[in-house]
Amino acid sequence: LLVDMVAYNNARCVITIFAFFAALFSANAKDSKSGESVAVLGAGAMGGAIAKVLAKNGYPVTLWNRGAKRLEDFASKNDVPGIATTKDIRKAAEGAKWILSCHAGGSEAQMKVLESVKNEAKGKVFVQCSTQAPDIAAQQALFATENGFDFAGCAIMAVPPMMGDLKLARILMSGPKLAHKSVVEAMSTLGNIAYHGERPGTATM
Repeated sequence: LLVDMVAYNNARCVITIFAFFAALFSANAKDSKSGESVAVLGAGAMGGAIAKVLAKNGYPVTLWNRGAKRLEDFASKNDVPGIATTKDIRKAAEGAKWILSCHAGGSEAQMKVLESVKNEAKGKVFVQCSTQAPDIAAQQALFATENGFDFAGCAIMAVPPMMGDLKLARILMSGPKLAHKSVVEAMSTLGNIAYHGERPGTATM
């Protein structure tokens, strides 16, 4: 009987230890997939692809687009946990730790977006992935500095289906304060990053 009791207690001890480490590993796994929230501005083919990759890698995404139909189309075709959609650009930027912009419309549209979120972007990083010339990137970086947030230029050397493939997608980045570790880590899920110095427009040359 004594032997049976010892064996029983030993078994309970093993089960308890196993449960403890299982819970510990599960918690660590959950934490490793928990990234800082990001506002993705633009729900086109590339913006949508970026949002999906970030969300799948544990970064909560708020996806904004000017037109409601594109957001509706995205929601109907994609069932990715971790992505919320909104037509309110300020709401998207306000609730995010950092902001990524990827939309069409040229430099005027890009500046309107920057102006729209200048208050919500204070103290954050704004990553400009929309197509732009180096001089436009410099102007946008100056605007960001004057309004209290950091600006990073970005050029994506890939098509939307390549996003998240670290062998095929190449992300060129430039601008000050790219030492923001969390943003760089998040961008690294999209593709292989190449840093091109502190001048914001260098990556788009």
